[in-house]
Amino acid sequence: MKMIIVDDEHEVTDALSVMYNWKELGINEVITFNNSQEAYDFISNKKTDILITDIKMPKITGLELAEHTLNLH
Repeated sequence: MKMIIVDDEHEVTDALSVMYNWKELGINEVITFNNSQEAYDFISNKKTDILITDIKMPKITGLELAEHTLNLH
């Protein structure tokens, strides 16, 4: 499975990406973004199984990003 973590704060994405042994939980790929537009573009072109996102971000909110992801799959 592929998981995307999106937050405009680097410290948050860095911490979440190493907080757990994701491979042990069945997640083979963890990709982080600190820019919601870049995450939006990536998700538009790549299947995403799990999305962890901040709600309040510049440009595209986490809710808009989640809605976009749901509409693709």
